[in-house]
Amino acid sequence: MLFAGLAPSGFGAAPSRLITAPFHGAAKHADTLATTSCGFAAIPLGATFSLNTGAGGFRDRAFGKACPSMTGSIDVEELTTSTLEAVIPIHLHSSGSHSILVRWTVIAQGGVRATFANCQPGSSTTYTCSRGADAGVDSYSVLYDATTGVTLQPNKAWVEEVAAGNDTNCQAGTCSYYNGTFGGHYSGSTYYANFSGTFLWNAYVNGTLNRNDSYRLVTYVSGFAEVWFVTSSAGFTGTPSGAAWLNLAGGWHGAVLNSFSVS
Repeated sequence: MLFAGLAPSGFGAAPSRLITAPFHGAAKHADTLATTSCGFAAIPLGATFSLNTGAGGFRDRAFGKACPSMTGSIDVEELTTSTLEAVIPIHLHSSGSHSILVRWTVIAQGGVRATFANCQPGSSTTYTCSRGADAGVDSYSVLYDATTGVTLQPNKAWVEEVAAGNDTNCQAGTCSYYNGTFGGHYSGSTYYANFSGTFLWNAYVNGTLNRNDSYRLVTYVSGFAEVWFVTSSAGFTGTPSGAAWLNLAGGWHGAVLNSFSVS
């Protein structure tokens, strides 16, 4: 639907338009999955998105652990990603300064659980250990000028994420360490984190535009779930494990492109 209103009165004021579903353009959705031994990555519900309603969703899940048989080096990386994308033509009534406001509502739930173990070096004094888990959802919008090839960036990118990571990096016996968390807590050696909520994500794309150019609004919501245990010339004293999940579909969960306005 297209609603046309008037901008504040004044010479040269351009009309302001609010565009809601059904949208006209191209709907895209994609899922990727990467998995190694001693773990799995799964997409219980692949990404779906409809321009008729502006609604879509997906579910991602990953689990991994360091195999007991692995020595010397370990590479366990489980990753899923899903993306909903709309590519919508933008037609301008006039050249000059314009603003595109994009509005998403995202209802999501996600979390991670990770049990870490100590890094155990081998005979070399140069070694690394990295282990962690993260899950999150984000949104981004750009305006692409197909005539000039210029892409205008938004005023803000949105993200909701929980993560834990633990790294050891030693070079010839000199070591650096990183232990970071984002939203959560430890219980013993196990890290837990969850997020859940309704997120109202608005983004502006501003610029001086030419009404004769061909513009495309590209806006998306993407999510991921990831677990990793990676070492080089080292191992772990125990068997670390982790899990990550993201729910953006089913029940009240999902993502909706509510509208965008052109002024």
